Amino acid sequence: QSVFAFAPGRRAPAPAPWSLLMGWITIGLLSASYAFSSRFRDLLRRYFARHGFYRDSIRDGRELRLRIALPALAVVALCAGVFGSMLLQTLRHEPAVAYVIASLPDVYRHGAVSML
Repeated sequence: QSVFAFAPGRRAPAPAPWSLLMGWITIGLLSASYAFSSRFRDLLRRYFARHGFYRDSIRDGRELRLRIALPALAVVALCAGVFGSMLLQTLRHEPAVAYVIASLPDVYRHGAVSML
């Protein structure tokens, strides 16, 4: 207060940590699926222990049940979304990205800027 004669005011609220929250939700969904679904546990054991199982099941015409595969697909999609948004937030401040966006045609530049 010795330099500026402004009232101190309130502190700006910190932004919500959405990426951290979505990461923990992903871990929670995986943990709950593993704890409560025996078929999901079997699916994970087969995937990590026997990689040829899925190749053989596709060749033989056996397919996964949608009820079992859908939660895994949702968790993978959530992980990809969190990773993509974190990557875009990181790249937004890079000078190389600004140079690449500036060199784009006008048609694509607006979409790239709005995405970042």
